[in-house]
Amino acid sequence: MNLFKNTVKIILLIGIVIFIYSYSQKGKLPKKEEILPELYQEPIQTETEKPPFKVERGGIIYDITPLFNYELYGLVVSEHNSKSWLDYYHEEWKDFINFKDVCVVWGDNVETEVYQELKFHNGSFTCYIDSKSGADKTAVFQKFKDSALSNNHLLSKTIL
Repeated sequence: MNLFKNTVKIILLIGIVIFIYSYSQKGKLPKKEEILPELYQEPIQTETEKPPFKVERGGIIYDITPLFNYELYGLVVSEHNSKSWLDYYHEEWKDFINFKDVCVVWGDNVETEVYQELKFHNGSFTCYIDSKSGADKTAVFQKFKDSALSNNHLLSKTIL
């Protein structure tokens, strides 16, 4: 019986250590030298020829009208999973195809490394940014380019 209790204690202790380490890494972004060169380029948006189509999910029929094609290389700095138990909006509003929001930076915001001086957080439909504690907020936001950030809503016609 003592062996069992000791084994459980060791497993619990290892689990706590792993949890603390994992939590400390939350939100940690790669260093500039780890960034792929594609992330320095601007997204490309072109008009599309794709026709409108319908998607049925959760008893709701969605009419989708594609307007543009996008080619976006960016660093995902935060995300929001619509299936989270904290997210009741998507269920309440019958938004069953928007399964994830991702906040992305690219270009100048990667080149200047300003993303390292910011905290990012996604709400249900929005990407929020703020300067990290101790940073000169004015200097950080003078360096930050609003035009090199987007909040992207990922839609899926199949259940994920």
